[in-house]
Amino acid sequence: MEKQELSGQYYVNTRIIVADMINTYVGHIIEAKYGNGHARAYRILKDKSQLEEKQIFDYCLLPQDSVRKIIERMYKEGIFQLVELPSRGGGTIRLYSVKDNDVRDKLVRLTQKAVANVMIKKESLDPSDKEFADRKELLKGCVAETAEQLMILSDY
Repeated sequence: MEKQELSGQYYVNTRIIVADMINTYVGHIIEAKYGNGHARAYRILKDKSQLEEKQIFDYCLLPQDSVRKIIERMYKEGIFQLVELPSRGGGTIRLYSVKDNDVRDKLVRLTQKAVANVMIKKESLDPSDKEFADRKELLKGCVAETAEQLMILSDY
């Protein structure tokens, strides 16, 4: 949180706070979809900006084979990006980083799809079912919560 003194008043930069909330939210989604190791690698790369594969191994504290599979999957899924730079010794340095905007866009699309599926499911419920009202209310709550999450992701 950034504070600046402006003649006895304080200024709070809410953009930084909201961006941090979004990053935390994205980390939770990655953990739910891919697992704890993937979320750990995401958070580390997000925090460190760019790392070599060896550095990711060191920070993740997981077996190298597991981390290598995590990196490959996250790269294929479009969550990580790879930049290859020439080194002085004639080889290349491979740096991984998080594709921020692409990850958010992908999550927005997945959330939109989830909202559409829940709305279709809500409409297909049988009104003669005695649990109809409970299910419809539950789905209505899911749609509202998912729509709220969609707004948070798409605004920033």
